[in-house]
Amino acid sequence: MNGPIDRSKVRVLLMDTNIETCQEILAVLCNCSYQVIPVWQAPEVHEVLMNFSGTEIDIILAEAGLLMANNAQIMTFIMHTKVLRNIPVIMLSRQEDISMVMKGLKLGAADYLMKPIHFSELSNIWKHTVERCIISSKNLATL
Repeated sequence: MNGPIDRSKVRVLLMDTNIETCQEILAVLCNCSYQVIPVWQAPEVHEVLMNFSGTEIDIILAEAGLLMANNAQIMTFIMHTKVLRNIPVIMLSRQEDISMVMKGLKLGAADYLMKPIHFSELSNIWKHTVERCIISSKNLATL
């Protein structure tokens, strides 16, 4: 890939049940020029994920507790759904949730960010999209 990526073309699904945190992160992501779909109500998350065809989002940025609740129901759903499993999942967590983060990484999350989230961390999440494209092209080349 040549040159920097156009962040305005990167689509982020933001999932955090703390509405204040969600709004703060949403503001930073929008300031970084990302396209953002925010979801802050737990019942909506599963519905939103079921309605994606896989081409509407490039990155899932989600609260670790939400992904790992109910025996990792949402994380497992993402990893076992064909149109979602190749989308990088980045978990948002607090320091005290490190065991939950480790479990999420074992289940397939691409990365995690510790709260409070800094502008520089969010401005660079597009790199996960580039990595996904590189991996996908390598997989196609081996077919």
